[in-house]
Amino acid sequence: MFSSLRWLILLCVLFGAADSQAYLTVGEWQPLFKGVDHATGETDEPRLQKVNAIRVDLQDPDIQLITTPGNGALPGDTTRQTASSYIAQTDVQVAINGQYIDLATSYPYGDLFGLAMHEGQTVSIAQDLHALIGVNPGTLLVTQDNVARIEQTYPSTDLTGVWTAVESWAYLLVDGVNTGDPRFIPGNIEPRSAVGLSQDGRYMILMTIDGRQSRYSLGATSFEESEWLTRFGAYNGINLDGGGSTHLWVSEHEGETYAVNRPTENRPVSNHLGIYAAPLIPEPTTSALALAALCLVMSRRRIVAR
Repeated sequence: MFSSLRWLILLCVLFGAADSQAYLTVGEWQPLFKGVDHATGETDEPRLQKVNAIRVDLQDPDIQLITTPGNGALPGDTTRQTASSYIAQTDVQVAINGQYIDLATSYPYGDLFGLAMHEGQTVSIAQDLHALIGVNPGTLLVTQDNVARIEQTYPSTDLTGVWTAVESWAYLLVDGVNTGDPRFIPGNIEPRSAVGLSQDGRYMILMTIDGRQSRYSLGATSFEESEWLTRFGAYNGINLDGGGSTHLWVSEHEGETYAVNRPTENRPVSNHLGIYAAPLIPEPTTSALALAALCLVMSRRRIVAR
């Protein structure tokens, strides 16, 4: 028979071993394109989560933002597309799924909830989504010269100068404060997509958390999603349409197009946020530096000889 003290010691050892197995990692940024970096995160507490983040330097002169264009005379606001189809059409380097849609609209068309703007043109008008469906929305607003902010928009909001807009809910990171829902309830632990901005507005963070995949990644609450945005440098951020819509794709210049995350399905969505970026400037090799130095020496010799 174990004494009470021995039981206490055994429990402490067991809980200590369990704690030592928990982990959380946030990787360093690795360059993908000029002004665009990629990093990953991972944890097993409170459940398995695999996270991918793209950081976009909005001060890089070659960075341009684009969304899905409007349908014109066709039904709905936009036409649904997979990420690979959207990239093939637009030639962007990065694409992430955007905002929620009214599922009552017949496929392949989609009506977007809230404000969407494409190259200065309104694709979906601003609505009071809090009054309409009781959500806490936020809108990414970006000018043509990439000055970005996130705020709640209404039909009366002045959109002068806005070039790109994507609205979604929840507005889960507000001036550094996590306003996500922490409850472990059905519908709150899901694959997640998000967009955030750094405090100074220089960096835009595109992020996915995979889910619904046993032994790989099980999803996150919106509260956990907000925590991950903060870890990757965001100060404000909104949750985008998630679940089976969660995907983050990259297209290399004259190279491979692939999903950075592990989507649960190849779902066509009604709005994408796309990023144009220039290729990385290759660093000079040792031989190239040596050749440049030799050319400099030879040119100086010719000058002296004259």
